Amino acid sequence: MNGRRTGSLAGKAGRGPLLPAGRVRRVVLPLSLLGCLPPALLLFPPNSDRSESMDPQTAADSSTNGNPILGVIFLVVAIAVFAWLLLTLQRAAAAVPEPERRFKPGLVWLAVIPFFNTIWWFFVVTRIPESLRCALLRREESHGDCGRDIGLVFAALGATGISLIFAGGLAQAIAQGLETIAADAGGPVAGFGGSLNGLGVLMILGGIACFAVFVARVHGAASRLRELDSIIQESGA
Repeated sequence: MNGRRTGSLAGKAGRGPLLPAGRVRRVVLPLSLLGCLPPALLLFPPNSDRSESMDPQTAADSSTNGNPILGVIFLVVAIAVFAWLLLTLQRAAAAVPEPERRFKPGLVWLAVIPFFNTIWWFFVVTRIPESLRCALLRREESHGDCGRDIGLVFAALGATGISLIFAGGLAQAIAQGLETIAADAGGPVAGFGGSLNGLGVLMILGGIACFAVFVARVHGAASRLRELDSIIQESGA
């Protein structure tokens, strides 16, 4: 009897609620575009200020060599990969039977909201692994922390990196204001801001690597949970 009940729950897990395709197109993709704009602008900054100080021929050559198509390609690839990883997390959260869940699968997509996602990631990387870990323990299976620790490292690196980039931009803006007072007054502040930006970018890159490991571990735990539920369902049928 218990085997059949667990098996029915496992069947529900395989059909966990996913966001409708229309909602993904209308909501998720535009927000993902906004979320990918800051790193794209960081990697491909506009060169309008530099072109104003150049002669026409040099400015034309610079705009030709800038190749803005590369930035568009980067945005499209980043959005596609990010959406695929979020969909993987959503399906992993849906693998947990509904009575045992500690995180609704559809809430994963709140992570595409810029700035809000800095805090929201801490909920995602703790609630989903905890749901998977508890579900596996109920089936007498241990799967470690299911990616919780590496997920927290990712969330911390991302939040710190974004904060450093914001502080670096603020320092550079202050440096520009100081240069209006004295020509060399803003040099040290601008250098400090550039250092903060560089450190922030390094932290974000490290966070991206940790995020990939986190998704892989969560996916592995969810796959194991589906396998166990399938075995229970077959044995109880």
